[in-house]
Amino acid sequence: MKKTLVAILAISMLMVLCLPVMAASSFTASAENKNAPDVTEATQNGTPVNTVTVAYSDKAAVSSDVQTNLNGAYTSLKNGDLDEKVGGTVSCDNIFYVQSEANVNATKPLNVTLATSYKEKPTVAVYDAQGNWTVLPAEDVTLNDGGTLTLKLTKLGTVALMSVTPTPYEAPSKTGYVILWVCVGALYAAFIVCFVVLYTQRRKQK
Repeated sequence: MKKTLVAILAISMLMVLCLPVMAASSFTASAENKNAPDVTEATQNGTPVNTVTVAYSDKAAVSSDVQTNLNGAYTSLKNGDLDEKVGGTVSCDNIFYVQSEANVNATKPLNVTLATSYKEKPTVAVYDAQGNWTVLPAEDVTLNDGGTLTLKLTKLGTVALMSVTPTPYEAPSKTGYVILWVCVGALYAAFIVCFVVLYTQRRKQK
């Protein structure tokens, strides 16, 4: 009987403290078949530097390191790994690798202009060699006249151009709370019954 009482109390506490959390993510698969945007200009500290883009669909023609990076970025996007970083659901418009002869870092960024035709500035993220995403701050993404994009990159890797649907606030379901408290009430009622039975048995034993 004592074990029954302990079990009921434990289940009650877990039901009160735990609420289900559900999340969803999506990925626009058509991005994998798009051509990478051409590089119209690439400079480092004002000096032109040879830089090209490699489309995800062209990964078979590049080195294994680049293939690994592209595949890792694509899988990560499909798994929704960027959703939490950007605070919403990602819809990837294009995914490609930026390859440059420049040694790029925080003090020597690469400014690369891409031949795109955006009307609104997209969200941009870079997947580096360590398998980490970095979302570019808004000031490092410039939407030029004609829709081209200029990116300020402090690391090289796979670039994802995307739109983000903010995660809406959803009030907790009242139905869920009703069911929860009904179950808790039932468990406490069972606890009281067990307690009374146990108390009565002890009185009889005396």
